[in-house]
Amino acid sequence: MSTSTALILCSDQFSVIKHWAAQLEGLKVSRCDDLKTEYAHIDWTQAIVLVHLGDAALTLSRITQLVARGSSVLVMSNTPNAPEGAQLFKLGIKGYLNTYTQVDKLRQIVEVVRQGNVWLGQSVMRAMITDIGAKSDIQQAWTSGLTEREIATAQAILQGKSNKEIAQDLCISERTVKAYVHSLLEKFAVKDRLALVLAIQRVGA
Repeated sequence: MSTSTALILCSDQFSVIKHWAAQLEGLKVSRCDDLKTEYAHIDWTQAIVLVHLGDAALTLSRITQLVARGSSVLVMSNTPNAPEGAQLFKLGIKGYLNTYTQVDKLRQIVEVVRQGNVWLGQSVMRAMITDIGAKSDIQQAWTSGLTEREIATAQAILQGKSNKEIAQDLCISERTVKAYVHSLLEKFAVKDRLALVLAIQRVGA
């Protein structure tokens, strides 16, 4: 991780702070209500903040403030689930993971976010895509400028299908599916499948 990037853990549970303070060298820790004063001189646009979900109202307010400051926010949940993840992602978080993710995996996630990408566990991401796709009354405006195959691929993504499943449905190779997915990401100017679903929602609203 870049030395110019501050890594801060915000939690109101001492056990969580103690666990990660022992696991990650150089990690700064703070209670959520002390964050503003304790790290007043931090360049928040260069900070990656691990926010542990505690008191719902306080935590959501803090996440909103951190995102507004330009921080990259990773949310840790004791029981990650699709509805919670979808709500948090819409607030602008960069990652969503289990509170006690293995340390090597957490380092990998932090690096992914530091590089400007979003990280969500594959199972949670798939559940979120399915949930968002199923509940949305999406109009057809989003199909403008897309080929027939790209539209079919996008519709399958909205159903939470994997590349392998899409390939089977369309009777094409997974390599071809990947090409269609890449084209869709470029056309909607997004970096991942979940962001693609949200972009389709916005266009079809």
